Amino acid sequence: MRWLSKSTKRLLAEMSAGIIFYNLVLIVLSFLLLPKVSYPVIPVVLGLIAGAAGAICMLIHMAVTTERVLDSGSENYANKYTVAQSMLRKLVFVAVLLICWKVL
Repeated sequence: MRWLSKSTKRLLAEMSAGIIFYNLVLIVLSFLLLPKVSYPVIPVVLGLIAGAAGAICMLIHMAVTTERVLDSGSENYANKYTVAQSMLRKLVFVAVLLICWKVL
């Protein structure tokens, strides 16, 4: 089984580029605007970078999940697998948030 089709890889690249571009705009704006209101810039930039990385990872996982259930051809398997993978994504997201909260 191949991981992703050519069209899905292209779509992932385009969406990832959009996420990166959007976050770069926000980073530039944070460097320009936050010092004027005496707010620390570095934590905001690190949060934007971590959020972009998380968004791209979740996007890739959703694409792999979608390709797998499309290849299966079974509606029952697709329903169960999609729900299970969605719950796994949410569990990992909450775990990472809790770990970051503990560390910081």
